[in-house]
Amino acid sequence: MNYDTAVRSQIKERIESGLLVTKNEKLMAVRELTKAAYEVVPPEIQSLCKAKAAEEHEAKASVMLSEAATGTPTNAQYAKALEECISPISQFLDVIRQLSGWEWTVIGGGPDPRLSGMLNVSSYHTGVNQSGLTWKQATSNFTDKHLNPYLSYLGMVFTEDDRKKHALDYVPPAE
Repeated sequence: MNYDTAVRSQIKERIESGLLVTKNEKLMAVRELTKAAYEVVPPEIQSLCKAKAAEEHEAKASVMLSEAATGTPTNAQYAKALEECISPISQFLDVIRQLSGWEWTVIGGGPDPRLSGMLNVSSYHTGVNQSGLTWKQATSNFTDKHLNPYLSYLGMVFTEDDRKKHALDYVPPAE
């Protein structure tokens, strides 16, 4: 299965014709067309695709684990993990979704080194409604209704001192 021949040209054509405008529309189309292309290839090609995805996942996990094994991660490592965490979360939830038949949402948060240690929250959602929207996209005031209460809770979990210590520019006091 070749992404360039099976998907990219169709996406480009849809963008140029005005059918795909928003980032979400483009991402959903890539996902749908990639899935459709995958489903029509022979089982041996699907196996190769799964093996390659597993290989890439293991390589990334190995790097992350080896960096974490050196002791407490640095704030830069925390920031990098936050930037890269959606891929393993989405892979994990996709498997769980397939096994359970359910749709899933994960909400996480804490001091964000990229924001000088300020609290931040993020959510990831599987499943889309008939309009192609995730729960977050389909819910008006999602942040106010769901993420802000979690953010308030996190304010009781992480002290102001904890937050400051997670900033990328934090320098521990000399001992």
